Amino acid sequence: MAFLVVRRVDLLAVGATVVAAAMTAVYRDVVRSQGDSPLWWVQAGLVLAALLALAGAPTGNRRRGPVLLAATGLLGVIGLLGILTIGLPILLAAALTFVAALRDLSAAPRSPAATSR
Repeated sequence: MAFLVVRRVDLLAVGATVVAAAMTAVYRDVVRSQGDSPLWWVQAGLVLAALLALAGAPTGNRRRGPVLLAATGLLGVIGLLGILTIGLPILLAAALTFVAALRDLSAAPRSPAATSR
């Protein structure tokens, strides 16, 4: 399935990276505008999820599926925790990584023993 794959890079994963990185800055600005200091673990989680999504972007990566699923879980938890403020775009990024992971797992080559049955 080569839809949204350009030069062996999955654009869904790249899009999730951009959204997660942008939401890190948005989160920091929203919290500071309210007179609070941003939580370090939320920022670290968003940055880590962005890095995981970026690591899962190349389609030649053997561990692409699990890496994208880890990014999906991290973004999903942070998105649900922030659903009343900044959570919706973060959940969108989680959905992008999930679809990219599903495409990778469905396109994974099967072993010869599994295909002979």
